[in-house]
Amino acid sequence: MHRARIICIAVLLLGSGVTCGAATPTPLSEYSIAQLKQRLGAINRTLEQLASYSLRGGVGAVGYRSKTYEEPNNTEWIRIELGEDIPIDQVVMVPTLWRDQQSVLKADGFPAAFKLIAGKSGETDGTVIAHYQESDRLLPRIAPLVVPCHAVTASWVKLEVTSLSPRIWDNRFVLQLSEIMVFSGEENVALQQTVQVPAPTMWMGDSRHERFLVDGFVPYLMSASTGEKSHGYFSKLGIGKHPALTIDLGATLPVNRIHLHTPDLSDTIPQALPDGFAIPQQLLIEGANRADFSDAISLVEYHKQSIYDTGPIIMRRFAETPCRYIRLTAISPFIDTDATGSGSRIGFGEIELFSNGRNVALGKSVSANFGGWRLLNALTDGNNFY
Repeated sequence: MHRARIICIAVLLLGSGVTCGAATPTPLSEYSIAQLKQRLGAINRTLEQLASYSLRGGVGAVGYRSKTYEEPNNTEWIRIELGEDIPIDQVVMVPTLWRDQQSVLKADGFPAAFKLIAGKSGETDGTVIAHYQESDRLLPRIAPLVVPCHAVTASWVKLEVTSLSPRIWDNRFVLQLSEIMVFSGEENVALQQTVQVPAPTMWMGDSRHERFLVDGFVPYLMSASTGEKSHGYFSKLGIGKHPALTIDLGATLPVNRIHLHTPDLSDTIPQALPDGFAIPQQLLIEGANRADFSDAISLVEYHKQSIYDTGPIIMRRFAETPCRYIRLTAISPFIDTDATGSGSRIGFGEIELFSNGRNVALGKSVSANFGGWRLLNALTDGNNFY
């Protein structure tokens, strides 16, 4: 998810009074009636441009949960390896959300007091980039916490928690988070990186695991203030062993990230189709500069190890590579079983490819080696189900 979307979520959930390092605002008592009316009009115009948020449904990864304690004053930590020294300017901590019996949302197990530390390769202690105490009153909340960083270069970021908050269902003290993002410009450089915790979770199939802290999935959905939703693309049933989609970018461009939007599952409650419907179990993404892919380079692979490896947008970063053609091959397709039989199927709501932070797949032509019952241009029309 882009940094702008995270800030938008935070503004929506916390209110328009949120500031991040801004100058102290002029007291309202010093405004004239005319100035107040002008300010109100400006606020309303801004609010009309903001995206609206809703929450995910279905089944998905919850995030990470530490061991539990009877008292809040216990230490827990999380360290994310970024792979190389890189300038970072923002850390985003996304809470795990809980819905109580009155359908009120709350952050569950969000830390009450903690430090954020960043260090370069070879550094053991690093530098404290943020320090929050219980007196800062970060709770209650349901919004992400956006922590600005200034002139920081690091190869790792560490969260050190000194005061825990109680989880809701039994009041035992615990550290829980849905996601931690580390931004360098528009890039979430923590995405799919290595996470270290004091006691690694042994059961990989559980919905709470440290690897889910950097999987790119958050509890929120965002709908733009303008535009139309798209119904994406589905193939026909029974499309063979290795169905492939190819995008022609029109020119050779340096690409380093792909976003795979999962197809629409309907707005019904409960939803009509399972999470991950039509998403391959194993997907190979290749780049090339020749149309026949005789010079193909493997960019990244997606493996669905469990039902927790899918979400609204599957995001993957890879080494920046100059490519004109991008091919997505389902090494292990999704197998659909319905009333009329079973067979392989593939589908996406949108495919985005990024070069220097811009979606260069927008409006580009898509071809397939199989048949479908929706238009292929829905994959790059810039719209998705939300």
